[in-house]
Amino acid sequence: MLEQQFIKYTTGREHIPELLAKLSLYLREQNEHCRIIPFVMVGILLRTIYTCRQDFPDQKVTADAELVESDTSSIIKKACSDIRKKNERKYVDEGKITAEMFEKYFIVLEEEPCEKFIGKDGQDFSLYESLKKLSPYLTKEDYKKNHRNRIEYLLKQVNKEAVKRLKE
Repeated sequence: MLEQQFIKYTTGREHIPELLAKLSLYLREQNEHCRIIPFVMVGILLRTIYTCRQDFPDQKVTADAELVESDTSSIIKKACSDIRKKNERKYVDEGKITAEMFEKYFIVLEEEPCEKFIGKDGQDFSLYESLKKLSPYLTKEDYKKNHRNRIEYLLKQVNKEAVKRLKE
């Protein structure tokens, strides 16, 4: 009974933390089931959701998920673009970094929020590794000395702006 009602709120593509959050919200909003359920029941519920959704993928949910992903990506790109324009004079025109490196920063800065909001959770994302792919001669010491503080500061701005826009 719980499985049949809760499955409507899922896509079958969620990760466990997201499913648990949805389950928590569902249990708080309904009156048919006790809000305290055994952990084994939660495990069976999650297995049922993954099994049912894999057997019968919901085309509407998949299309909606792709649309949300596309919208999120474009919002992140726009936030990056705006933060880039806002900071370009401060970094490039004043000679703190080259225009080429500034461009690479924003390629990396666009990847991180996409990983965080669209992909998994961004936990395995490394600014250094991503920047190194674009600048193969970049060393860990050079990154720490010349780039880390700047790119992390810009990342904070991008994330703050992206979150603000995603909430709108």
